Amino acid sequence: MKTTNRLSIGFFLVAIILTGLACSKDDSTDDEATDPEISGPEGEIEYYPGISTNDIEEYKGDIGLVFDTRRFKQKGYNTHNAKITVDATHNSFSKTIGINEYTNIAQLSFKIDSLTQEASSELKEGVRVELEIHSDDMGSVMYSEVYPKLSFKENGTRVDVGPEDIEDTNDWNSFGSDTSYFLNLFKYDGSTGPGVVQATDQQGEALDIFTEKDLAISTKLSQQFRFQAHPTKADTYYIFSAKSNNYIGVLPNPDPFKPKTFFSYSLRESNLKYPLSPEELTRSASDALSSFEFVIKKVERGKYLIYSNGFDLKFQIKEPTLFNPGGGFSLGPFTELSTKQTAYFRILSMNIDWDIRPNGIIQEKPILPPATTKFAFNSTLVNCTSSTISTEAGREEKLTVKSTVGFEETLSVYTTETSRTPLSIGLEAGATFFGVPGLFSDLFSVDMETSLQIGSEATYSEQMEKSKEETYFSKREIPVLPGKASLVYDSYQTYSNIEIPFVQRFTITGKDKTSNTLLSGKELETQISISPFDGVVTNIEDNFIEVSIRGTSFIENVADSFSVAREVSWDCEN
Repeated sequence: MKTTNRLSIGFFLVAIILTGLACSKDDSTDDEATDPEISGPEGEIEYYPGISTNDIEEYKGDIGLVFDTRRFKQKGYNTHNAKITVDATHNSFSKTIGINEYTNIAQLSFKIDSLTQEASSELKEGVRVELEIHSDDMGSVMYSEVYPKLSFKENGTRVDVGPEDIEDTNDWNSFGSDTSYFLNLFKYDGSTGPGVVQATDQQGEALDIFTEKDLAISTKLSQQFRFQAHPTKADTYYIFSAKSNNYIGVLPNPDPFKPKTFFSYSLRESNLKYPLSPEELTRSASDALSSFEFVIKKVERGKYLIYSNGFDLKFQIKEPTLFNPGGGFSLGPFTELSTKQTAYFRILSMNIDWDIRPNGIIQEKPILPPATTKFAFNSTLVNCTSSTISTEAGREEKLTVKSTVGFEETLSVYTTETSRTPLSIGLEAGATFFGVPGLFSDLFSVDMETSLQIGSEATYSEQMEKSKEETYFSKREIPVLPGKASLVYDSYQTYSNIEIPFVQRFTITGKDKTSNTLLSGKELETQISISPFDGVVTNIEDNFIEVSIRGTSFIENVADSFSVAREVSWDCEN
């Protein structure tokens, strides 16, 4: 699990079941029956030990392994099931388990009660495990790894499957002609910054870099561009100014005395206006159609390379100098010069009206720790007098129930407006109390901030927790018949430090504020990838996408109680 600050949402889960007190009387009317020898009417209740925790059924817990394949899903791979081969001597524990399509987790767990002492000890100490990840139900192996020693533990030993530098296969490369985008440059040192490509107000002038202090509130159309996809060539676009609608091309410098070399060309606005068909561009352009074609390649998540398809020229950023602290921007050959570096871009829109709606949660079954039994009161009350005596029994027991929820991934989109998405997180999990299966659940509501301005970095809020003190049991009067005894106890069982992995799902749509046109699912996916989002896109439709972000809930002191008051046999003569 990666170390992050987390946006967190606290909730608590408590289940309380109180059984009624039951006292039985001696209803015998047999005249020949003789009462035991008891003392006179004066006397007191005598207190003797109650029962042992061994007399109460107690869940022994689970042990297991948790194989997390989410980094594969984040990079665009399909994970279907996991073949887990456990090299153990006392039993066969190998299984093929389906990988949850939302949490991307495969769990292998066993109840302690189902294992022999020898098998339990072996698994807890650690065994050799072979793992195969299959991409389909035909058993196609996409990844395999051998773990020399993994220990089965309560809550499960977490195993992050696969290397961190897995090749990214996601096709995040879709830009629309109805949406305006900034060409936001990475700095010379490789970091992100406020520099954007800017067109001039005059046709034929070269484009340049402009440092916009606050892109979040920038409405300058000269700094925004639109993209017309090539009808047949993949990742190839015609780019035109959102202000003038003039196509951008790699055009000759107007100075006729300059030689026709790479450096005789620059990125300029043409006198051709959108919309023109590719055929019209071919007929009208002074240069070949390829002068207006630009290839956009995803280098990594949110980082793009743009180059001229016709001239094999890439955009370059110049090294800052004392006289030119902002560096510079130019076209150049792919053979890099010492004072220039390849220019990389974030192609992002600040003109999208986002609609992010929660779509429920999917959670894993917890690998439970053992239940712990304790007593608030536990005694045998003996009355060896000739009168019924009532005595006060029991006491209040207070438990602090604490729960924490934290998101390990973030969902934020770039926008000009701060927005918050209301979440209602309802979690539930089964547990056994006093030998009876039960269910604990709760619902928690919170507003999650889902917007971010350019230049800001996405952060995780500090982990939030909620706690509540619950009172169990109470003092009450217990009548004990003469010559009888009553067993009275107040017991409670708790589960501490339960971990439950889950994902929160969202459905996302967006439309351009100017054209009022809905973005396609692929365009939404591309913009999400550029934003500070490190979850998983789970579904892409025509005009919406579905995504999920991972979280884990930590629950302490989930409790249930059980009270008993019943008559037991007792010999007052001895």
